[in-house]
Amino acid sequence: MSPGESLDGVLVLDKPGGMTSRLALNIVFARLKSRSPLGHAGTLDPMATGVLVACLGRTTRLVECIQELPKTYAAEIRFGFTSTTDDADGEVSPAAEITPPEESGFVGMIGRFTGVIAQRPPRYSAVRVAGRRAHKIARAGAEPDLSPRQVKVESITLLEYQWPIARIRVVCGKGTYIRSLARDIGEALGTGGYITALRRESIGPFNLETALPRDEWEREKLRAAIRGREVAVAALPRIELPLSVADSLCHGRPQEARPEWPMRVDMAVFDSTGRMRAVANVSEGMLRPQKVFHSADSASQRRAGAE
Repeated sequence: MSPGESLDGVLVLDKPGGMTSRLALNIVFARLKSRSPLGHAGTLDPMATGVLVACLGRTTRLVECIQELPKTYAAEIRFGFTSTTDDADGEVSPAAEITPPEESGFVGMIGRFTGVIAQRPPRYSAVRVAGRRAHKIARAGAEPDLSPRQVKVESITLLEYQWPIARIRVVCGKGTYIRSLARDIGEALGTGGYITALRRESIGPFNLETALPRDEWEREKLRAAIRGREVAVAALPRIELPLSVADSLCHGRPQEARPEWPMRVDMAVFDSTGRMRAVANVSEGMLRPQKVFHSADSASQRRAGAE
């Protein structure tokens, strides 16, 4: 691979604390020396660490597929205080006199925050309010009007409880703020609470075991770690089409659907050579392309010698 050439695929990073997700990508982009676009599938707060999934080249079109995957976090919450940012980076204030809850009471409380819940995003977040980022409104001294929205929390597991600290593991869906979860649990307990440590352990199949740590963000190691775009659609139902049919689909021609294919469900389309070719779904009896890929420019395809 020569400097400045196009790259395509998925890169899993272990973001350290103290930097934004954008800065992490800027460092990686500079080290890769590639002209390919680079985007990430899910922001991590500056103080947070852990799995940051980056997409390169045309695989950036599959970012939405990764964003829909469940995420796992390990979090540390400190009670007895509130924070303007709901984490340790904000201005911290002590709560009024409180009675520390017993561990059993705490376990019962966190159970109320699982399932589909209404959650208000943090004041300092990237959520848009009337076209502006909430954090920019807050930093200007105004209060962003943030409405609660529905998010899904699959589970909350207590790892350790020693007042005023609790360590939990959270499995949740897209759009869930762990900072908001800590704040809301603290409010429900009447103690206040904020995040003091947060580590994202996984996004779907992407986990810390395969994430590249900061001290290995070197050009050759980064390039060697790029995985084919098919990993971005691993959670989607997979269908395989003959090469000529896949080519026709990728030129925008809907194909007759098979009875066993689900209606209006995104599926990953592969051709008979094993290439990932499209994301498509079925409507009105036809398989219709949503995102198509014409050339064999994915990392794994190049390594396999595909033309």
